[in-house]
Amino acid sequence: KTGKSQDGDNNLRFNVKYSSGLTSPTIRLAVLRRTYDSVFNYTYTLFDYTEIFSTELQSSGNQHEYIVAPIPNSENLLTLTTKDNLKTGTYRLEFRLYDYDTYIGSAYRDIIIE
Repeated sequence: KTGKSQDGDNNLRFNVKYSSGLTSPTIRLAVLRRTYDSVFNYTYTLFDYTEIFSTELQSSGNQHEYIVAPIPNSENLLTLTTKDNLKTGTYRLEFRLYDYDTYIGSAYRDIIIE
């Protein structure tokens, strides 16, 4: 609820690795929240990044999707700072790879807010 991680601070650190021969790659971030319609429901819906994080990222133009690396390096370090008084739940941070505006694929990390 305080936004603090197990390390006792408000920072989540990610190293997003990238390697490809794409012409115009970008790495974007979308946050999804697990729906709790039933106990065994593991579907996620798009969630507003700015409700959890205070780190400013540039909008991609797609709803609730933000640019992490406009020109990705082989390793892209990202620190996201959480806000206080967060809504409990399971969240998926989905790192999406695009070439121009064509979606290529994604990788994700789940976080739990108690």
